[in-house]
Amino acid sequence: TAWKNRIHRSVEILFPGFLNRELTGIVAFCSASLALMEEDFSCLKIKRSRLDTLVRQLHRHGTQKPEEAAVKLKALADRVLAPPPLLIPAEAASLGTKVRMLRAVRDAIAMEENQMARCLVQTPGFYLTSIPGIGVVLAAHIMAEYRCPDRWPPADNMASYAGIVPRQTQTGGSGSPPKVGHLPLDANHVLKDYLLQAAYHAGTTGEHRLQEHYQRVEHRDGKSRLSTAKLLVRILRRMVLTETIYLPPAILHPEQPLPQGYVAAYCQEVTARLAEKWKPYDLSGIDPESNRLQQWKASVSDIVRFTTQNV
Repeated sequence: TAWKNRIHRSVEILFPGFLNRELTGIVAFCSASLALMEEDFSCLKIKRSRLDTLVRQLHRHGTQKPEEAAVKLKALADRVLAPPPLLIPAEAASLGTKVRMLRAVRDAIAMEENQMARCLVQTPGFYLTSIPGIGVVLAAHIMAEYRCPDRWPPADNMASYAGIVPRQTQTGGSGSPPKVGHLPLDANHVLKDYLLQAAYHAGTTGEHRLQEHYQRVEHRDGKSRLSTAKLLVRILRRMVLTETIYLPPAILHPEQPLPQGYVAAYCQEVTARLAEKWKPYDLSGIDPESNRLQQWKASVSDIVRFTTQNV
């Protein structure tokens, strides 16, 4: 974020409005955006560029509708106030350095996240990524803050530790009702932030138990993130301790016989979701005995094979 802010400052001098997608048709800080900013960037350079050359460059870096974006970009270059010519060389060189620093920071973050994923896939925390909306990074942060599952307390204590349960006070004896106070100030604020993020993403992605709970609280003008985070803590505790994927109530507590192949179809759906979330990470070299993703895929293959044989 710091490097993006520095880049914004330089761009507003060299080409005001360039990082506004509505004006250019180019996503800010995407591959095409960075490529243009890295080499002698200014609105004067864009104005002098041939349209077909600009289209080819945008297409090479994956811009959607490169022809339209190139036209909008050149039109904007014609409208904006150009910087003083003597200022351009130094400011453009500075911008190029900032862009290269941003690339380096992104590479460092990618390496950190990949190592985080390699650690997570070897723990029961892997199963948290089967929840819609919760990816590898959020799951790893939550697991890191709660630490070893073997020493996890009851769910109420876990929620209290995260600061998502209001304090209660009671005076006047056991006959007096407790008074609900404010959220604790001495809780784990980092964990609280991760849980509230996870609650929001789970509550706004797909259709499942957490999403239904989030929407129900939202419709009655309640604290949907806080309420969903409490439910999430109970669910994630059970999932991690039993090493089970996120299951719908129809499987957990069936009130009637499930349709033929329902469980197998659900497991295949979860496998596709997990494959998409874990695709960006390099998990090569991990012992198959420790790799929960490989173990899960093998289990699903067995489930599907058993179901097919018994149809």
